[in-house]
Amino acid sequence: ATAAAHADPAAAGASFAVPSRAHPQLADTVDLAEPTRPALMAAGSAIGAGFGAVGGAFGGVALYEAFGPQGSGEDPGLGSFLAGYFLGAGAGAALGAHLTNQGRGELGATLLASTVVGATGFVFVRGGGDMATVAAVGIPIASIVTAVLFERSTTGSRGEPPPVGPGAGDAG
Repeated sequence: ATAAAHADPAAAGASFAVPSRAHPQLADTVDLAEPTRPALMAAGSAIGAGFGAVGGAFGGVALYEAFGPQGSGEDPGLGSFLAGYFLGAGAGAALGAHLTNQGRGELGATLLASTVVGATGFVFVRGGGDMATVAAVGIPIASIVTAVLFERSTTGSRGEPPPVGPGAGDAG
């Protein structure tokens, strides 16, 4: 083995044994050099999108109630609700994909792309008609797909996976 492999085993593509809490005598092997599977990243992104959509919708309504004009129109807070829903789903999808990918991609690029897709959904829904129904379901799914694709495409841009193990990150 080389000196570099001893200094930073993660950079050499090493696997580490992680003891299991349920069965301490067993160990799971984690390969730090292997990228996160797309299906796992999509699941994390979907969970993030769900939480983001709910949080964004409530946040949009809260902002409207605090700062918006009161008592105008049929559903005065609906626009804020929808804006929060779509933007929150996009942001949550990006954050979920990034966290599932162990922070190896570029969060800024993923967040921007996924949130732009979410904003597009808001535009479609505000237009009304049949596209509103399609956008309400389709745009969060498109945000998830966009987040996974951007996260995977930017994973190599930050270099090697973060070091793990004893002495990880030590300069010398």
